[in-house]
Amino acid sequence: MVGWTADLQTSLHRSQSIGSMLRGGSGEAVQLMLQGEGFVVVRPSEVTPQKAQQH
Repeated sequence: MVGWTADLQTSLHRSQSIGSMLRGGSGEAVQLMLQGEGFVVVRPSEVTPQKAQQH
């Protein structure tokens, strides 16, 4: 999940090649670019925490 303030301009970019991903790219086929002044909030994972098991 990503949220940003309205003053930022957005655009999508495709990764240039598989080779660039293997050399340390993000591994994402499409990347979101945000430009300008403002704030971006990124939720690092969509995984929900699992409850601890009781023994």
